[in-house]
Amino acid sequence: MRPARAFAPTWPLDRMIAVNPYWGFVGQSIEDAAAELAAMTGTTLLMRRSWFRAQWRAGRFAARHLDVALAVAGDGATRAPELITLLDAATTADDDALLPRALVTDVADIGRDLAHAMSWSEFVTRHISQACAAYFDEGQAQWGPARDDGLWRCWRALAMHDGSPRLLMALHGFREAAVRAARQPA
Repeated sequence: MRPARAFAPTWPLDRMIAVNPYWGFVGQSIEDAAAELAAMTGTTLLMRRSWFRAQWRAGRFAARHLDVALAVAGDGATRAPELITLLDAATTADDDALLPRALVTDVADIGRDLAHAMSWSEFVTRHISQACAAYFDEGQAQWGPARDDGLWRCWRALAMHDGSPRLLMALHGFREAAVRAARQPA
């Protein structure tokens, strides 16, 4: 493997954005980005507390590391002896899992027979991914949709001919809804 392939592409610029999952957070503080990720996906930017407890117990970090972290944090914070006692006595039980916000697709799936039909989340991801792949393929496919009128019109044209909602989800009326959709994005 060439060394250059170990790095994500950064040019053209659209390639860098495509491979950087945090690009949308670039204008936010780390605290705001972490809070949004936790609410949207149930993930965190930090290791779980159980990991920190294990590192503490294994001696990979110590009271001096806490002092440095508190000094960097500012506000004149000092290490409380109670913190070290808590770290020493903490159980190894894993943290409670963060629960993401329910999406509209999650709510729409309540009560549906997902053993025999695709979930709304899977359908939306699949449908939008296929439309974007067709629109952004840069001419790699020998046949593709018209791209001259923008992504919305491309999606609308594809959706008007898409039979997958009926076949994969027993959803009738999708094509008709696409036909009724605005010709221009709102």
